[in-house]
Amino acid sequence: MTRNTPVLGGLILENFKAFGARQAIPFAPITLIFGPNGAGKSSIIQSLLLLKQSMLDTHSPDDLLVPQGSLVDLGSPLDLVFKKEPNSTFEITPLMNVPTADESLESHLLYRAKAPEGLPIGIGVRTHYSTKTKRLELQSLPAYIGNEAAYALQGTESPRDSGINRARPGRASLQRHFADFGELFDTHPVWKELYQAFQDNLPEAQTILENLLVSIDLVNHPKGEWSNSANHLFDSALVSELIKRFSEYRFESYLNDIRSSAAHCSFELDQFSLMHSCHQWRGPELRSYLLRMLEPDYAASEADYESSARSRIPNLGDLSTTLWESLRHFLDQLIFLGPLREYPARHRVTAGLVAADLDKSGRLTWDVLAKDEQLIAQTNRRLNAFGTGFALQVDRLKFEPLKQTSGSKRNRQPEPIPMYAVRLIDERTGTPVNIRDVGFGVSQLIPVIVQSEIARNRTLIIEQPELHLHPRLQSHLGTLFRDGIRPPHNNQYIIETHSQHVILRLQRHVREGDLTPSDISVIYVERDGTGSNCQYLPLDVDGEFTVEWPHGFFEETYREMFGLDGDR
Repeated sequence: MTRNTPVLGGLILENFKAFGARQAIPFAPITLIFGPNGAGKSSIIQSLLLLKQSMLDTHSPDDLLVPQGSLVDLGSPLDLVFKKEPNSTFEITPLMNVPTADESLESHLLYRAKAPEGLPIGIGVRTHYSTKTKRLELQSLPAYIGNEAAYALQGTESPRDSGINRARPGRASLQRHFADFGELFDTHPVWKELYQAFQDNLPEAQTILENLLVSIDLVNHPKGEWSNSANHLFDSALVSELIKRFSEYRFESYLNDIRSSAAHCSFELDQFSLMHSCHQWRGPELRSYLLRMLEPDYAASEADYESSARSRIPNLGDLSTTLWESLRHFLDQLIFLGPLREYPARHRVTAGLVAADLDKSGRLTWDVLAKDEQLIAQTNRRLNAFGTGFALQVDRLKFEPLKQTSGSKRNRQPEPIPMYAVRLIDERTGTPVNIRDVGFGVSQLIPVIVQSEIARNRTLIIEQPELHLHPRLQSHLGTLFRDGIRPPHNNQYIIETHSQHVILRLQRHVREGDLTPSDISVIYVERDGTGSNCQYLPLDVDGEFTVEWPHGFFEETYREMFGLDGDR
Protein backbone atom coordinates (compact mmCIF):
# COMPACT_ATOMS: atom_id res chain seq x y z
CA MET A 1 0.00 0.00 0.00
CA THR A 2 1.46 3.36 -1.08
CA ARG A 3 -0.07 6.58 0.19
CA ASN A 4 0.86 10.14 1.05
CA THR A 5 -0.60 10.23 4.56
CA PRO A 6 0.54 8.52 7.78
CA VAL A 7 -0.43 4.87 8.26
CA LEU A 8 -0.99 3.39 11.70
CA GLY A 9 1.72 0.79 12.29
CA GLY A 10 1.01 0.13 15.95
CA LEU A 11 -0.57 1.41 19.14
CA ILE A 12 0.76 1.55 22.68
CA LEU A 13 -1.80 1.43 25.49
CA GLU A 14 -1.11 1.41 29.21
CA ASN A 15 -3.60 1.77 32.08
CA PHE A 16 -6.29 2.94 29.64
CA LYS A 17 -9.83 1.70 30.29
CA ALA A 18 -9.75 -2.12 29.98
CA PHE A 19 -5.95 -2.19 29.52
CA GLY A 20 -3.67 -2.41 32.52
CA ALA A 21 -0.15 -3.54 31.68
CA ARG A 22 1.57 -1.89 28.74
CA GLN A 23 0.53 -3.33 25.37
CA ALA A 24 2.16 -2.74 21.97
CA ILE A 25 -0.44 -3.69 19.36
CA PRO A 26 0.74 -4.19 15.74
CA PHE A 27 -1.38 -2.82 12.90
CA ALA A 28 -1.31 -3.51 9.15
CA PRO A 29 -3.16 -2.24 6.06
CA ILE A 30 -6.02 -4.52 7.20
CA THR A 31 -6.28 -5.06 10.96
CA LEU A 32 -8.98 -7.34 12.36
CA ILE A 33 -9.74 -7.18 16.08
CA PHE A 34 -11.45 -10.27 17.50
CA GLY A 35 -12.36 -11.37 21.00
CA PRO A 36 -15.25 -12.12 23.36
CA ASN A 37 -17.74 -9.45 24.36
CA GLY A 38 -16.35 -7.19 27.06
CA ALA A 39 -12.74 -8.26 26.38
CA GLY A 40 -11.56 -4.73 25.58
CA LYS A 41 -11.75 -4.58 21.78
CA SER A 42 -13.62 -1.29 21.87
CA SER A 43 -10.99 0.25 24.16
CA ILE A 44 -8.48 -0.03 21.31
CA ILE A 45 -10.74 1.89 18.94
CA GLN A 46 -11.85 4.36 21.62
CA SER A 47 -8.26 5.35 22.34
CA LEU A 48 -7.84 6.57 18.76
CA LEU A 49 -11.23 8.24 18.71
CA LEU A 50 -10.41 9.98 22.00
CA LEU A 51 -7.30 11.56 20.45
CA LYS A 52 -9.13 12.63 17.30
CA GLN A 53 -12.07 13.99 19.27
CA SER A 54 -9.70 15.91 21.55
CA MET A 55 -8.25 17.57 18.45
CA LEU A 56 -11.69 18.41 17.05
CA ASP A 57 -13.78 19.26 20.08
CA THR A 58 -11.44 21.07 22.48
CA HIS A 59 -13.05 24.36 23.52
CA SER A 60 -11.02 25.17 26.61
CA PRO A 61 -7.30 25.26 27.40
CA ASP A 62 -8.13 23.00 30.34
CA ASP A 63 -9.19 20.21 27.99
CA LEU A 64 -6.12 18.11 27.38
CA LEU A 65 -8.31 15.13 26.42
CA VAL A 66 -12.05 15.27 25.75
CA PRO A 67 -13.85 12.11 26.98
CA GLN A 68 -17.27 13.24 25.76
CA GLY A 69 -17.54 14.62 22.27
CA SER A 70 -18.77 14.21 18.73
CA LEU A 71 -17.24 10.76 18.13
CA VAL A 72 -17.50 8.87 21.41
CA ASP A 73 -18.79 9.24 24.97
CA LEU A 74 -16.28 7.73 27.41
CA GLY A 75 -17.78 9.19 30.57
CA SER A 76 -15.78 11.18 33.09
CA PRO A 77 -11.99 11.68 33.00
CA LEU A 78 -11.60 9.09 35.75
CA ASP A 79 -13.45 6.55 33.60
CA LEU A 80 -10.48 6.60 31.22
CA VAL A 81 -8.14 5.16 33.84
CA PHE A 82 -7.73 1.40 34.36
CA LYS A 83 -9.67 0.35 37.47
CA LYS A 84 -10.51 4.07 37.92
CA GLU A 85 -7.43 4.51 40.07
CA PRO A 86 -6.69 8.20 40.74
CA ASN A 87 -3.15 9.43 40.06
CA SER A 88 -2.47 6.35 37.91
CA THR A 89 -0.74 7.34 34.68
CA PHE A 90 -2.14 6.09 31.40
CA GLU A 91 -0.61 6.30 27.94
CA ILE A 92 -1.99 6.39 24.41
CA THR A 93 0.62 6.51 21.65
CA PRO A 94 -0.11 5.82 17.97
CA LEU A 95 2.92 4.47 16.13
CA MET A 96 2.81 5.71 12.56
CA ASN A 97 4.59 5.02 9.32
CA VAL A 98 5.08 8.47 7.86
CA PRO A 99 5.65 8.61 4.07
CA THR A 100 9.30 9.27 3.28
CA ALA A 101 8.07 11.89 0.84
CA ASP A 102 7.23 13.99 3.91
CA GLU A 103 10.22 16.32 3.59
CA SER A 104 9.50 18.10 6.88
CA LEU A 105 10.25 14.92 8.79
CA GLU A 106 12.73 13.54 6.30
CA SER A 107 14.91 16.61 6.67
CA HIS A 108 15.42 15.70 10.33
CA LEU A 109 15.85 11.96 9.98
CA LEU A 110 17.38 11.22 6.60
CA TYR A 111 19.69 8.68 8.19
CA ARG A 112 16.85 6.17 7.83
CA ALA A 113 16.61 3.97 4.75
CA LYS A 114 13.73 4.91 2.51
CA ALA A 115 11.48 1.97 3.30
CA PRO A 116 8.34 1.68 1.14
CA GLU A 117 6.13 1.53 4.22
CA GLY A 118 7.50 4.85 5.45
CA LEU A 119 9.42 6.17 8.40
CA PRO A 120 8.24 4.65 11.73
CA ILE A 121 7.64 7.30 14.38
CA GLY A 122 5.24 7.80 17.25
CA ILE A 123 4.23 10.50 19.69
CA GLY A 124 1.52 10.25 22.28
CA VAL A 125 0.18 11.39 25.63
CA ARG A 126 0.93 10.21 29.15
CA THR A 127 -1.52 11.70 31.63
CA HIS A 128 -3.13 11.01 34.98
CA TYR A 129 -6.29 11.98 36.82
CA SER A 130 -5.57 14.41 39.64
CA THR A 131 -7.76 14.12 42.72
CA LYS A 132 -6.80 17.71 43.54
CA THR A 133 -7.90 19.41 40.31
CA LYS A 134 -10.40 16.71 39.23
CA ARG A 135 -8.84 16.91 35.79
CA LEU A 136 -6.49 15.02 33.55
CA GLU A 137 -2.99 16.41 34.09
CA LEU A 138 -0.28 16.19 31.47
CA GLN A 139 2.69 14.12 32.58
CA SER A 140 4.69 13.74 29.38
CA LEU A 141 4.59 13.52 25.59
CA PRO A 142 6.63 10.40 24.70
CA ALA A 143 8.22 10.23 21.26
CA TYR A 144 9.32 7.07 19.45
CA ILE A 145 11.59 6.92 16.41
CA GLY A 146 12.27 3.76 14.44
CA ASN A 147 11.11 0.32 15.48
CA GLU A 148 12.38 0.54 19.05
CA ALA A 149 9.91 -0.03 21.89
CA ALA A 150 11.62 2.60 24.08
CA TYR A 151 11.27 6.38 23.96
CA ALA A 152 13.77 8.37 21.93
CA LEU A 153 12.82 11.55 23.77
CA GLN A 154 9.92 12.97 25.68
CA GLY A 155 8.40 16.28 26.60
CA THR A 156 7.80 16.70 30.31
CA GLU A 157 5.63 19.14 32.21
CA SER A 158 7.29 22.50 32.75
CA PRO A 159 6.19 25.04 35.37
CA ARG A 160 7.90 27.95 33.63
CA ASP A 161 6.35 30.53 31.32
CA SER A 162 6.62 29.41 27.73
CA GLY A 163 7.45 32.82 26.37
CA ILE A 164 4.66 32.32 23.82
CA ASN A 165 1.77 34.70 24.25
CA ARG A 166 -1.19 32.51 23.34
CA ALA A 167 -3.61 34.10 25.78
CA ARG A 168 -6.95 35.03 24.31
CA PRO A 169 -9.52 37.52 25.61
CA GLY A 170 -11.15 36.13 28.70
CA ARG A 171 -8.70 33.27 29.23
CA ALA A 172 -5.29 32.88 30.74
CA SER A 173 -2.47 30.60 29.66
CA LEU A 174 -2.08 27.62 31.96
CA GLN A 175 1.37 26.69 33.19
CA ARG A 176 0.63 22.98 33.08
CA HIS A 177 0.42 23.11 29.29
CA PHE A 178 4.10 24.03 28.96
CA ALA A 179 6.62 21.30 28.30
CA ASP A 180 10.35 20.74 27.94
CA PHE A 181 11.64 18.41 25.22
CA GLY A 182 15.23 18.19 26.40
CA GLU A 183 14.98 14.68 27.86
CA LEU A 184 16.82 12.40 25.47
CA PHE A 185 17.32 8.70 26.06
CA ASP A 186 20.91 8.35 24.93
CA THR A 187 20.72 4.54 24.77
CA HIS A 188 18.23 4.77 21.92
CA PRO A 189 19.96 3.75 18.66
CA VAL A 190 18.55 6.73 16.74
CA TRP A 191 21.06 9.10 18.34
CA LYS A 192 24.01 6.82 17.62
CA GLU A 193 22.93 6.50 13.99
CA LEU A 194 22.49 10.24 13.61
CA TYR A 195 25.86 10.85 15.24
CA GLN A 196 27.55 8.38 12.90
CA ALA A 197 25.97 10.05 9.86
CA PHE A 198 27.17 13.38 11.19
CA GLN A 199 30.68 12.01 11.72
CA ASP A 200 30.79 10.59 8.20
CA ASN A 201 30.30 14.09 6.80
CA LEU A 202 32.71 15.87 9.13
CA PRO A 203 35.85 15.50 6.95
CA GLU A 204 34.16 17.20 4.00
CA ALA A 205 32.71 19.88 6.24
CA GLN A 206 36.08 20.45 7.87
CA THR A 207 37.65 20.89 4.44
CA ILE A 208 35.08 23.56 3.60
CA LEU A 209 35.84 25.34 6.86
CA GLU A 210 39.58 25.18 6.34
CA ASN A 211 39.25 26.57 2.82
CA LEU A 212 37.00 29.28 4.14
CA LEU A 213 39.55 30.13 6.80
CA VAL A 214 42.24 30.57 4.15
CA SER A 215 40.19 33.18 2.43
CA ILE A 216 36.95 34.59 3.82
CA ASP A 217 36.75 36.63 0.64
CA LEU A 218 36.22 33.66 -1.70
CA VAL A 219 34.57 34.76 -4.90
CA ASN A 220 34.72 31.61 -6.95
CA HIS A 221 33.75 28.05 -6.15
CA PRO A 222 33.66 24.91 -8.33
CA LYS A 223 29.88 24.82 -8.01
CA GLY A 224 29.37 28.49 -8.68
CA GLU A 225 29.89 31.79 -6.93
CA TRP A 226 29.68 32.30 -3.20
CA SER A 227 27.32 34.98 -2.03
CA ASN A 228 28.92 38.23 -0.89
CA SER A 229 26.99 37.80 2.34
CA ALA A 230 29.70 35.36 3.43
CA ASN A 231 31.82 38.24 4.68
CA HIS A 232 29.03 39.28 7.01
CA LEU A 233 28.25 35.81 8.34
CA PHE A 234 31.71 34.49 9.19
CA ASP A 235 35.03 35.75 10.42
CA SER A 236 38.28 33.89 10.98
CA ALA A 237 37.71 33.58 14.74
CA LEU A 238 34.33 31.89 14.26
CA VAL A 239 35.66 29.53 11.63
CA SER A 240 38.69 28.65 13.77
CA GLU A 241 36.38 27.93 16.69
CA LEU A 242 34.26 25.58 14.57
CA ILE A 243 37.33 23.73 13.28
CA LYS A 244 38.67 23.24 16.79
CA ARG A 245 35.30 22.23 18.18
CA PHE A 246 34.70 19.48 15.66
CA SER A 247 38.20 18.13 15.37
CA GLU A 248 37.46 15.75 18.27
CA TYR A 249 33.72 15.69 18.40
CA ARG A 250 32.46 13.01 20.81
CA PHE A 251 29.03 11.41 21.09
CA GLU A 252 28.46 13.11 24.45
CA SER A 253 29.15 16.51 22.90
CA TYR A 254 26.72 15.70 20.10
CA LEU A 255 23.95 14.87 22.59
CA ASN A 256 24.65 18.01 24.58
CA ASP A 257 24.38 20.10 21.43
CA ILE A 258 21.00 18.49 20.69
CA ARG A 259 19.83 19.13 24.24
CA SER A 260 20.95 22.73 23.98
CA SER A 261 18.50 23.23 21.13
CA ALA A 262 15.65 22.25 23.46
CA ALA A 263 17.01 24.53 26.18
CA HIS A 264 16.48 27.44 23.80
CA CYS A 265 12.96 26.33 22.89
CA SER A 266 9.65 26.55 24.70
CA PHE A 267 6.60 24.41 24.01
CA GLU A 268 2.92 24.90 24.65
CA LEU A 269 0.24 22.27 24.13
CA ASP A 270 -2.79 24.38 23.34
CA GLN A 271 -6.02 22.83 22.06
CA PHE A 272 -4.13 19.72 20.97
CA SER A 273 -1.59 21.74 18.96
CA LEU A 274 2.05 21.68 20.01
CA MET A 275 3.61 25.08 19.42
CA HIS A 276 7.20 26.03 20.04
CA SER A 277 9.38 29.08 19.98
CA CYS A 278 13.18 28.94 19.71
CA HIS A 279 15.18 31.89 20.90
CA GLN A 280 18.35 32.62 18.95
CA TRP A 281 19.65 29.06 18.83
CA ARG A 282 21.93 28.40 15.92
CA GLY A 283 23.12 24.82 15.98
CA PRO A 284 26.51 23.96 14.41
CA GLU A 285 25.04 22.66 11.18
CA LEU A 286 28.40 22.79 9.38
CA ARG A 287 28.18 21.98 5.71
CA SER A 288 24.40 22.29 5.48
CA TYR A 289 24.56 25.65 7.24
CA LEU A 290 27.29 26.87 4.89
CA LEU A 291 25.42 25.68 1.83
CA ARG A 292 22.12 27.19 2.87
CA MET A 293 23.51 30.55 3.99
CA LEU A 294 26.22 31.01 1.37
CA GLU A 295 24.89 29.31 -1.73
CA PRO A 296 21.16 28.45 -1.50
CA ASP A 297 21.12 26.75 -4.91
CA TYR A 298 24.19 24.63 -4.27
CA ALA A 299 22.27 21.77 -2.65
CA ALA A 300 19.62 21.63 -5.33
CA SER A 301 20.28 18.00 -6.24
CA GLU A 302 18.84 15.20 -4.14
CA ALA A 303 22.30 13.84 -3.36
CA ASP A 304 23.53 17.23 -2.12
CA TYR A 305 20.33 17.69 -0.11
CA GLU A 306 20.72 14.33 1.62
CA SER A 307 24.39 14.95 2.29
CA SER A 308 23.70 18.34 3.81
CA ALA A 309 20.83 16.99 5.93
CA ARG A 310 23.09 14.29 7.32
CA SER A 311 25.48 17.01 8.45
CA ARG A 312 22.84 18.67 10.56
CA ILE A 313 22.48 18.52 14.32
CA PRO A 314 18.74 18.06 14.98
CA ASN A 315 16.85 20.98 16.45
CA LEU A 316 14.53 19.37 19.00
CA GLY A 317 12.09 22.22 18.65
CA ASP A 318 11.55 21.51 14.96
CA LEU A 319 11.74 17.74 15.38
CA SER A 320 9.22 17.57 18.23
CA THR A 321 6.65 19.79 16.57
CA THR A 322 7.08 17.91 13.28
CA LEU A 323 6.42 14.62 15.08
CA TRP A 324 3.33 16.14 16.66
CA GLU A 325 2.09 17.45 13.32
CA SER A 326 2.45 13.93 11.92
CA LEU A 327 0.10 12.76 14.68
CA ARG A 328 -2.36 15.53 13.89
CA HIS A 329 -2.17 14.66 10.19
CA PHE A 330 -2.93 11.02 10.98
CA LEU A 331 -5.86 11.91 13.23
CA ASP A 332 -7.21 14.35 10.68
CA GLN A 333 -7.54 11.63 8.01
CA LEU A 334 -9.06 9.07 10.41
CA ILE A 335 -12.67 8.08 9.60
CA PHE A 336 -14.98 6.23 11.98
CA LEU A 337 -18.07 4.24 10.98
CA GLY A 338 -19.86 2.92 14.03
CA PRO A 339 -21.67 -0.38 14.65
CA LEU A 340 -25.19 0.99 14.12
CA ARG A 341 -25.63 2.71 10.78
CA GLU A 342 -28.56 5.11 10.51
CA TYR A 343 -31.68 3.59 8.96
CA PRO A 344 -32.55 5.71 5.90
CA ALA A 345 -35.75 7.73 5.81
CA ARG A 346 -38.39 6.87 3.24
CA HIS A 347 -37.98 10.30 1.64
CA ARG A 348 -35.20 12.84 2.19
CA VAL A 349 -34.65 16.47 1.30
CA THR A 350 -31.75 16.84 -1.11
CA ALA A 351 -28.77 18.36 0.70
CA GLY A 352 -26.34 18.31 -2.24
CA LEU A 353 -23.43 17.25 -0.04
CA VAL A 354 -20.03 16.13 -1.22
CA ALA A 355 -18.26 14.48 1.71
CA ALA A 356 -15.36 12.09 2.25
CA ASP A 357 -16.56 11.17 5.74
CA LEU A 358 -20.08 9.75 6.00
CA ASP A 359 -20.28 10.44 9.76
CA LYS A 360 -20.02 7.78 12.46
CA SER A 361 -23.65 6.75 11.85
CA GLY A 362 -23.32 6.73 8.06
CA ARG A 363 -26.15 9.27 7.92
CA LEU A 364 -24.59 11.15 4.97
CA THR A 365 -24.47 8.04 2.79
CA TRP A 366 -27.75 8.70 1.04
CA ASP A 367 -27.11 12.41 0.43
CA VAL A 368 -23.73 11.62 -1.14
CA LEU A 369 -25.27 8.92 -3.33
CA ALA A 370 -28.08 11.22 -4.48
CA LYS A 371 -25.46 13.65 -5.79
CA ASP A 372 -23.24 11.20 -7.67
CA GLU A 373 -24.46 8.91 -10.47
CA GLN A 374 -21.01 7.36 -10.88
CA LEU A 375 -20.93 6.44 -7.19
CA ILE A 376 -24.34 4.80 -7.55
CA ALA A 377 -22.93 2.69 -10.40
CA GLN A 378 -19.87 1.73 -8.31
CA THR A 379 -22.10 0.79 -5.38
CA ASN A 380 -24.29 -1.34 -7.63
CA ARG A 381 -21.25 -3.22 -8.91
CA ARG A 382 -20.37 -4.01 -5.32
CA LEU A 383 -23.91 -5.06 -4.45
CA ASN A 384 -23.82 -7.38 -7.44
CA ALA A 385 -20.46 -8.83 -6.38
CA PHE A 386 -21.88 -9.43 -2.91
CA GLY A 387 -24.80 -11.27 -4.48
CA THR A 388 -27.49 -9.26 -2.70
CA GLY A 389 -29.97 -9.59 -5.58
CA PHE A 390 -30.69 -5.86 -5.46
CA ALA A 391 -29.60 -2.77 -7.40
CA LEU A 392 -29.64 0.74 -5.94
CA GLN A 393 -31.72 3.48 -7.51
CA VAL A 394 -32.19 7.08 -6.39
CA ASP A 395 -35.48 8.65 -7.50
CA ARG A 396 -35.45 12.44 -7.48
CA LEU A 397 -38.72 13.98 -6.41
CA LYS A 398 -40.13 17.46 -5.95
CA PHE A 399 -42.37 18.36 -3.06
CA GLU A 400 -44.88 21.02 -4.07
CA PRO A 401 -45.74 23.29 -1.10
CA LEU A 402 -49.33 24.49 -0.76
CA LYS A 403 -50.06 27.44 -2.99
CA GLN A 404 -50.78 30.76 -1.34
CA THR A 405 -54.39 31.75 -1.07
CA SER A 406 -55.78 34.80 -2.85
CA GLY A 407 -55.73 38.12 -1.07
CA SER A 408 -52.01 38.15 -0.60
CA LYS A 409 -50.33 41.18 -2.10
CA ARG A 410 -47.35 39.09 -3.01
CA ASN A 411 -48.63 36.36 -5.27
CA ARG A 412 -45.22 34.65 -5.73
CA GLN A 413 -45.53 30.92 -5.28
CA PRO A 414 -42.94 28.94 -3.19
CA GLU A 415 -40.33 26.95 -5.04
CA PRO A 416 -40.67 23.14 -5.10
CA ILE A 417 -38.49 21.41 -2.53
CA PRO A 418 -36.08 18.90 -4.12
CA MET A 419 -36.29 15.50 -2.46
CA TYR A 420 -35.27 11.96 -3.23
CA ALA A 421 -36.16 8.41 -2.35
CA VAL A 422 -33.68 5.53 -2.15
CA ARG A 423 -35.08 2.45 -3.83
CA LEU A 424 -33.80 -1.05 -4.45
CA ILE A 425 -34.63 -2.91 -7.63
CA ASP A 426 -35.28 -6.60 -7.01
CA GLU A 427 -33.21 -8.12 -9.82
CA ARG A 428 -35.25 -11.33 -9.71
CA THR A 429 -38.59 -9.67 -10.41
CA GLY A 430 -37.62 -6.18 -11.54
CA THR A 431 -39.78 -4.70 -8.81
CA PRO A 432 -38.66 -1.37 -7.29
CA VAL A 433 -39.11 -1.16 -3.51
CA ASN A 434 -38.23 1.55 -1.02
CA ILE A 435 -35.12 0.67 0.97
CA ARG A 436 -37.15 0.80 4.18
CA ASP A 437 -39.27 -2.06 2.88
CA VAL A 438 -36.27 -4.39 2.55
CA GLY A 439 -34.47 -6.21 5.33
CA PHE A 440 -32.20 -4.24 7.64
CA GLY A 441 -28.96 -5.86 6.42
CA VAL A 442 -28.66 -4.11 3.04
CA SER A 443 -29.11 -0.66 4.61
CA GLN A 444 -26.27 -1.50 7.02
CA LEU A 445 -24.00 -2.76 4.24
CA ILE A 446 -24.34 0.17 1.81
CA PRO A 447 -22.62 2.76 4.09
CA VAL A 448 -19.64 0.38 4.43
CA ILE A 449 -19.43 0.05 0.64
CA VAL A 450 -19.85 3.77 -0.05
CA GLN A 451 -17.32 4.82 2.59
CA SER A 452 -14.79 2.41 1.11
CA GLU A 453 -15.43 3.70 -2.41
CA ILE A 454 -15.12 7.44 -1.71
CA ALA A 455 -12.21 7.39 0.77
CA ARG A 456 -8.68 8.03 -0.50
CA ASN A 457 -5.52 7.72 1.60
CA ARG A 458 -7.58 7.36 4.77
CA THR A 459 -7.59 5.10 7.79
CA LEU A 460 -11.10 3.67 8.21
CA ILE A 461 -12.25 2.36 11.58
CA ILE A 462 -15.35 0.23 11.13
CA GLU A 463 -17.12 -1.56 13.95
CA GLN A 464 -19.01 -4.74 13.07
CA PRO A 465 -19.31 -4.25 9.31
CA GLU A 466 -21.00 -7.66 9.17
CA LEU A 467 -23.98 -6.47 11.23
CA HIS A 468 -27.25 -8.10 10.06
CA LEU A 469 -25.54 -9.74 7.07
CA HIS A 470 -25.91 -13.32 5.91
CA PRO A 471 -22.62 -15.30 6.28
CA ARG A 472 -22.20 -15.45 2.48
CA LEU A 473 -22.29 -11.65 2.26
CA GLN A 474 -19.92 -11.35 5.22
CA SER A 475 -17.26 -13.19 3.22
CA HIS A 476 -17.39 -10.55 0.47
CA LEU A 477 -16.41 -7.88 3.01
CA GLY A 478 -12.93 -9.42 2.95
CA THR A 479 -12.72 -8.75 -0.79
CA LEU A 480 -13.99 -5.19 -0.30
CA PHE A 481 -11.18 -4.55 2.20
CA ARG A 482 -8.62 -6.16 -0.11
CA ASP A 483 -9.60 -3.78 -2.92
CA GLY A 484 -9.73 -0.81 -0.56
CA ILE A 485 -6.03 -0.97 0.35
CA ARG A 486 -5.04 -0.92 -3.34
CA PRO A 487 -4.76 2.08 -5.68
CA PRO A 488 -6.56 4.32 -6.26
CA HIS A 489 -8.01 4.07 -2.75
CA ASN A 490 -4.89 3.31 -0.69
CA ASN A 491 -6.91 3.09 2.49
CA GLN A 492 -6.16 1.35 5.75
CA TYR A 493 -8.80 -0.65 7.63
CA ILE A 494 -9.18 -1.21 11.36
CA ILE A 495 -12.07 -3.62 11.80
CA GLU A 496 -13.69 -4.75 15.02
CA THR A 497 -15.59 -7.92 14.15
CA HIS A 498 -16.97 -11.25 15.32
CA SER A 499 -17.12 -12.68 11.81
CA GLN A 500 -15.08 -15.76 10.98
CA HIS A 501 -16.18 -15.40 7.36
CA VAL A 502 -14.27 -12.13 6.88
CA ILE A 503 -10.98 -13.63 8.04
CA LEU A 504 -11.55 -16.82 6.05
CA ARG A 505 -11.94 -14.76 2.86
CA LEU A 506 -8.79 -12.77 3.64
CA GLN A 507 -6.87 -15.98 4.31
CA ARG A 508 -8.01 -17.19 0.90
CA HIS A 509 -6.73 -13.99 -0.73
CA VAL A 510 -3.33 -14.56 0.90
CA ARG A 511 -3.29 -18.17 -0.26
CA GLU A 512 -4.13 -17.09 -3.81
CA GLY A 513 -1.44 -14.40 -3.80
CA ASP A 514 -3.80 -11.40 -3.86
CA LEU A 515 -2.54 -10.30 -0.44
CA THR A 516 0.66 -10.85 1.52
CA PRO A 517 0.80 -11.92 5.18
CA SER A 518 2.11 -8.45 6.07
CA ASP A 519 -1.09 -6.90 4.67
CA ILE A 520 -3.09 -8.40 7.54
CA SER A 521 -2.83 -8.12 11.31
CA VAL A 522 -5.18 -10.31 13.34
CA ILE A 523 -5.47 -9.28 16.98
CA TYR A 524 -7.23 -11.44 19.56
CA VAL A 525 -8.21 -9.66 22.78
CA GLU A 526 -8.81 -11.46 26.07
CA ARG A 527 -9.30 -10.18 29.58
CA ASP A 528 -8.22 -11.49 32.96
CA GLY A 529 -7.56 -10.01 36.40
CA THR A 530 -4.69 -7.91 35.07
CA GLY A 531 -6.83 -6.32 32.35
CA SER A 532 -7.08 -6.80 28.60
CA ASN A 533 -4.31 -8.55 26.72
CA CYS A 534 -3.73 -8.63 22.97
CA GLN A 535 -2.31 -11.58 21.08
CA TYR A 536 -1.03 -11.09 17.55
CA LEU A 537 -1.87 -14.01 15.25
CA PRO A 538 0.35 -13.84 12.13
CA LEU A 539 -0.38 -15.59 8.85
CA ASP A 540 2.03 -17.45 6.57
CA VAL A 541 2.16 -17.34 2.76
CA ASP A 542 -0.48 -20.07 2.61
CA GLY A 543 -2.89 -17.95 4.62
CA GLU A 544 -2.60 -20.24 7.65
CA PHE A 545 -2.07 -19.00 11.20
CA THR A 546 1.46 -19.63 12.42
CA VAL A 547 0.28 -19.81 16.05
CA GLU A 548 -2.73 -21.57 17.48
CA TRP A 549 -5.91 -19.55 17.71
CA PRO A 550 -6.81 -19.04 21.39
CA HIS A 551 -9.35 -21.66 22.46
CA GLY A 552 -9.56 -22.92 18.89
CA PHE A 553 -10.54 -21.12 15.68
CA PHE A 554 -14.19 -20.18 16.17
CA GLU A 555 -14.75 -23.65 17.55
CA GLU A 556 -18.23 -22.87 18.90
CA THR A 557 -19.78 -24.45 15.78
CA TYR A 558 -18.10 -27.77 16.48
CA ARG A 559 -18.91 -27.62 20.18
CA GLU A 560 -22.57 -27.13 19.39
CA MET A 561 -22.59 -29.89 16.75
CA PHE A 562 -21.05 -32.47 19.06
CA GLY A 563 -22.36 -31.22 22.40
CA LEU A 564 -18.91 -30.64 23.82
CA ASP A 565 -20.01 -27.91 26.22
CA GLY A 566 -22.31 -30.22 28.15
CA ASP A 567 -25.25 -27.79 27.83
CA ARG A 568 -28.67 -29.25 27.39
